[in-house]
Amino acid sequence: MSMPEPPNVPASPEPQPRSRLREWLGTRRGAARATLQRMRGTTDWHFFAGAMQLLWEYRRYSIPSMALTIVQEIAALWPARLLGQFVDRLQTGDPGEVVWLFFGASILYPLLLRTNVIISNRMFYAMELEKRLEWTTRVGKSAQCADDAEKAGNAIIRIVNAVSAMAHMAFYSVRSIAPIFVKVIAVSSALLAYSRTLGLVYLASLSIPLAMTIRYNRRMRALRDRQYEVVSEVTGSAVKALAEHKNPEPRARFLEVMIERRRVLFALLAKSQIANFGRQTVLVGSQFIVVFLALAMRHDLGLTPGDFTTIFGYTGQVAAAVLGAASVYDTIVGLTRAYTVYVDAHGE
Repeated sequence: MSMPEPPNVPASPEPQPRSRLREWLGTRRGAARATLQRMRGTTDWHFFAGAMQLLWEYRRYSIPSMALTIVQEIAALWPARLLGQFVDRLQTGDPGEVVWLFFGASILYPLLLRTNVIISNRMFYAMELEKRLEWTTRVGKSAQCADDAEKAGNAIIRIVNAVSAMAHMAFYSVRSIAPIFVKVIAVSSALLAYSRTLGLVYLASLSIPLAMTIRYNRRMRALRDRQYEVVSEVTGSAVKALAEHKNPEPRARFLEVMIERRRVLFALLAKSQIANFGRQTVLVGSQFIVVFLALAMRHDLGLTPGDFTTIFGYTGQVAAAVLGAASVYDTIVGLTRAYTVYVDAHGE
């Protein structure tokens, strides 16, 4: 007796490349959403979000200041270019109108800079006034410091530091972050116009101080937390020592806190100076690498003395901008710690 044949079961189709791509994109989107959700729960997220909200609330100042900052940084590069043209014109004995353009460009940058300082600082003081009133009122209503002079003194300093941190973050976003992008893009484009090798080598060299800055700030996180804690403790212990001047314990506590403050502040100073020297050394090295490459390629590229003057001027300005941006980044990371200390003590 013959056995019945098994029914034909269709083979499962092979997954198509497009469905695999959709599946991969879905997984990535899910991971990104989970990461974003975790970030939104951190005090750093609330700190940056609060600073950006301040910028939007005071957009009548922040937008003009940002626009002025971009124009100002472009104007800062113009004298370096005109100086190169002036050097080349000296060989012909006819500087012509370049001298007057160089003079005008040298006046234009300070004019834009000082105007921007007035606008951005008007924004900063308005932000600081609003937030200090708001947070002082909030802590006062919570009755966390009722009938305790030391707690009240600690709270005052925490509020001052946290408010100053958020207002400075908004200020630096407008005044100090845009310049580095403008100068790096402009100078790299100019070097790429001379030679792709010059531009790419210079861009690659800038990644070294960036990595050094990130590593430095990760290592300084705990020390910065202690800095803002001890600063608030100094004020609180001083207030209590004055209020209870006949009691030796508050005076002893004040002396202990002041010694700790000296130790922490000196450690921060010493480590920051070492980090700044390292970054500056790398930036000077990257500047001279570009110059040495340009010297080796000068005949092939047809570089003139004016071109070398321009290259020195451009790379020097970028080096100064990178150092300034690194210093601002150090400050911003430190400011987030001031806000964290405030939140830990009084909530958001």
